[in-house]
Amino acid sequence: MQPKKIVFKLLLALNCILLGLQLWVMGVVVPFDANPLYPLAVPLLVGINGFFFILWILRGQWPFLLFIAIFLLSYQEWNRLYRFPNNAIPVEKGLKVMSYNVRLFNQYQWINDKNIPQKISQFIREQAPDVLCIQEYSSMQAPNFSQYPYRYVRSSQSLGNNGVALFSKYPLIRTGAISFEDSENSSIYADIQYKSDTLRIYNIHFESLRVNVNDTLLSSTGSERLLQRLKRTFKKQEEQQQQIARNQQLYTYPTIICTDLNNTAFSKVYLQLKGELSDAFSRSGTGFGSTYQLGPLPYRIDFIFADPRFQVLRFTTHEPKLSDHRAISTELIWR
Repeated sequence: MQPKKIVFKLLLALNCILLGLQLWVMGVVVPFDANPLYPLAVPLLVGINGFFFILWILRGQWPFLLFIAIFLLSYQEWNRLYRFPNNAIPVEKGLKVMSYNVRLFNQYQWINDKNIPQKISQFIREQAPDVLCIQEYSSMQAPNFSQYPYRYVRSSQSLGNNGVALFSKYPLIRTGAISFEDSENSSIYADIQYKSDTLRIYNIHFESLRVNVNDTLLSSTGSERLLQRLKRTFKKQEEQQQQIARNQQLYTYPTIICTDLNNTAFSKVYLQLKGELSDAFSRSGTGFGSTYQLGPLPYRIDFIFADPRFQVLRFTTHEPKLSDHRAISTELIWR
């Protein structure tokens, strides 16, 4: 057999395996309920398979059709990963909700800029959300946010001044907290009076991954420690989601959830939290919607979910890099 044919068959076999893995971890063939670590591989698999797609096109060979076939087969799941631009320009205005992990307003100078709190304040003032949910909120570093007459700030027990906060231009009828046991993260909720309706807003900061580019899978001991830590984190996230679900069962108000999920749109906790709600990005987002960068890999781990009776007019993943997360916002109309 000619060397070119051998290379072709080897590359084709590898591409087929990777495409099959992509379908599996995206939950296309069967609902995904295996190792909770695997969905983290979705961006990597899509990137590699995208490379093969370009390679086959440049070589003028038929396997590029495999990528197209897999894309069509997993189109619904792709909406969680990537949204093609929509040129329609909505003219209506709705309730604007923003979610933002501000990383303690750069309290420990991760970014070499002492004006981060002021820049975040200016950014939020320019965007002018009606409801603002902040994760990793530091009372010591926080700007005044005087444009919001109604607010609810809750500090995590283990972090003192650091926690979550909810700001609103509409009156808060009821507020409450859902404490996560043995965790530095937490959750709050507030019922707001919006026009003639009562809406429930959740601001949830799920258990953090604590993964960085220095973590390695190359050594057996390092990889085992990392994998075990991630498994413990995902298990704790599912327990935290169960706490949220129990609270949701007590009320029937239309719900909006802002969350730093610390997990992907292909994870079990995402599917549990979303339930029958709409993922605002999947309705009106653009591109990959990446909110967090882990080395070269982009991840969407920040979400806004809304009652399906809301029409999602717009969804924006904001560009300013004033934290390790990007802010996200959406405009909703209650029908």
